[in-house]
Formats: sequence, structure tokens, C-alpha cells
Amino acid sequence: MTEYEITDNLRIIVFTSKFDNTRREFLLSLPCDYSASKKYPLIVSPHFFGATFFENYYLGASGMKEKFHGWRGISDSFNILIAIPLGHGRIHDRASMAYEAQIDDMAYIPEVLESAGFKIGKKYAGGISMGAMETLTCVGRYPELFSAAFSFNAITDLETWYYDIVEGKTDRLIIESGLLDLFLEEIGGTPLEKKGEFLKRSPANYMENLSKVPLMIYWSAMDSLVVNAVTKQSKKLANQIRSTYPASQIYDKDTALGRNVKVFDKDERIKIHEYCDFRAATQWLLQY
Repeated sequence: MTEYEITDNLRIIVFTSKFDNTRREFLLSLPCDYSASKKYPLIVSPHFFGATFFENYYLGASGMKEKFHGWRGISDSFNILIAIPLGHGRIHDRASMAYEAQIDDMAYIPEVLESAGFKIGKKYAGGISMGAMETLTCVGRYPELFSAAFSFNAITDLETWYYDIVEGKTDRLIIESGLLDLFLEEIGGTPLEKKGEFLKRSPANYMENLSKVPLMIYWSAMDSLVVNAVTKQSKKLANQIRSTYPASQIYDKDTALGRNVKVFDKDERIKIHEYCDFRAATQWLLQY
């Protein structure tokens, strides 16, 4: 492991992926009064589609319509470590879409830190959009690793999301910006061509394991990028887990509630997808 310090409490950690022995990085946020002798909780937070770990930490990517607050300052507020992996895609690292190497790297991060002398307590995960999908997929594959997790506006069924795009149910931005092309290139084809990949990258495929971990799932029926949240995506997954596994601790929240908006026009529906509150979600996590 190689460590580069950017500021007193922000570092880039370089490690070798167990998946394919490639060089990988994650951004590590520490409290300002970090002490190597103390044990700290850790949140692993994969970034959203096309972003860098800096954009996930600071103020989001250019062109975002919703004000994004990121992870900045949260390590200090809650005395925790936050690890933001840069990404590990089959083709596109910043558009990894829950590729198995990215998921394995996320699960490996606590071990990387512990081997470097960091003392890690409870482990959590959380993210927005693609990062939310990767969070749930990682928890679904490694439920024993995490004490709790949260997701904002996740794709939970990748195949149905693909068909919603091509059938014109999502905002045209996904096609017009070339995001669909990137997504299909990363996956390796359509659901007809790569059914296994679509299943492997979909949190809905890991429902039993997800039932073993406390989850806070944020969603909105007004989201125009991940549409049909109630019938096909996050809300559906939350309902299915609760009904199938009554002892599970699965909670969900409609993020459109409480917004002072009378008309959910095109821009507002994109803002809904870009909305997250990592601070409130972290406060929820740390009760577990």
C-alpha cells in the first residue's frame, strides 16, 4: 500500500486489487484530530456515475442541478473514516456499474487499511445513484462485513432499468448524453446478450443477504433517471425484503416528501435523482 497526503485529513491510498492485481486508489477522509492509537468506524462510499472520488467528497460534478454537499466535513462531525474508491470497471473505471472487481475492492478496503496500521471498528457503506447500486450489491455479496448501509436513488434491477431507458420512460438525458452507450459498453451488451452480468450487478439479486443488514433506502417516484422506483426499483426492493424476511431491519424514505416544490418539472425531477444527505444518513448508520 502507498499513501499520499493531500491535506492533514485527506489522503489517497494506493493498493493492489485482489481481483486482477491492478493498481487501484481510494480517497481516505480522516478526522482532523485523528490518532493512530484510536479505533474508528469506517464508511465505504463508491461515487456516482462518471464522477471522481474528489467530486463525491466535495461538491459534485459540473452540470449537476441539485446542490451537492458530498462527504466534506463529515469525518470531523462524527469522528469516522470515509473511504471513497475511484472505481474499477470492466472497461470504464468511473462508470463501473457494480462490476464484480469494484465490489470486491470495496470489501477489501477495510483489510487494506488495517494492514497499514489503521484501527477499524464497525464498517458501513453508503452512496448515491451508481454508488448506491454498488453499495447494495456489495452488502448483498458481503453481508457479514457491514453493520448497516444506506442508498440514495439506486438502480436495484438493472435489466428493468435498461428497458425503461430504451422504451423512453426515463429522461432523454441518459441517451442524448451518451450514458446508455457507456453503460452498455461497460456491461458488455444488452440483457439478451449478457443476462448473467445484469443479474450479478443488480442488488435485487441479493435479497436474502440484504435482509441480514440494517438498510436505509432513499427513493422517489418523481426521479426521472431511475424511474418506477415503487414498482421496479428501490421501493419495490425494500417492500420485497420486508415481506419475505419479516425480521429484517429495512427502512425507506421518499425523498420528494418535504421538498417545497409545487410542480415537478423536468429539472426538478433530475434534481430529485441528484439529491442526497450524507450527513443525515451517517447519523442514521451510526446507531448500529
